[in-house]
Amino acid sequence: MLVVEDLTAGYDGAPVIRGVSFQIQQGEVLAVLGRNGAGKTTVLKSLLGLTHIHSGCISFDGQNLRRMKPQKIMRLGVAHVPEGRHIFPDLTVMENLKLGLAIRRGKGDEKSDVKAIMDMFPVLEERADCRGGLLSGGEQQMLAIGRALIARPRLVLLDEPSLGLAPMVCEKIIDLLQRLPEQGTSILLVEQNVRLALRLAQRYLVLDSGRSAMEGSAERLASDPQLAAAYLGANTISTTGRI
Repeated sequence: MLVVEDLTAGYDGAPVIRGVSFQIQQGEVLAVLGRNGAGKTTVLKSLLGLTHIHSGCISFDGQNLRRMKPQKIMRLGVAHVPEGRHIFPDLTVMENLKLGLAIRRGKGDEKSDVKAIMDMFPVLEERADCRGGLLSGGEQQMLAIGRALIARPRLVLLDEPSLGLAPMVCEKIIDLLQRLPEQGTSILLVEQNVRLALRLAQRYLVLDSGRSAMEGSAERLASDPQLAAAYLGANTISTTGRI
């Protein structure tokens, strides 16, 4: 579904990532891991046309995304849940969701799609007329994910979905995200919480100083604490010797 080859990109002419390559199949979850400043978010923004691409190729379902505008990329079936949620605080929950519907330009049954999101996150139905800025952090994250999913994406770019959330809220969100690949939706996940990321992902890619440092199966990384510590830091190791 997605092929990234030798991608070098950044901002204001300065590369942040260099020579990054990976692929994602339909219904697959790939976790992009690495220390702060490794270039993880830049990878996501490059896929959306929000960085300056110096070289390399990005192909989604056979279409070249490199010079495509962000709105067209999203209409191809790519959705983004940014770090920090970035909902519209002065709009209601329902109005925020309708922005996701607008990306589809009226395709499909909008009422049934709204109902599907409300069924996923019942709290959003309870707060449908509430301004987004009055929601809790967990509720705002649910709204950000719901706004992305209501557009019926084929690929979801998730940037730090667990950031600042209580463990119980994280569990609810993970339960939802685990169902998406079963429906054929692929996920590219950037996540500092390595344990959480490897629960969701089949494969991982580690970035180190903007370059691809290591990749493989999530199961292998989860069972090899020394491998994880080498690239992700000693704090990924638990007292049981597992990440």
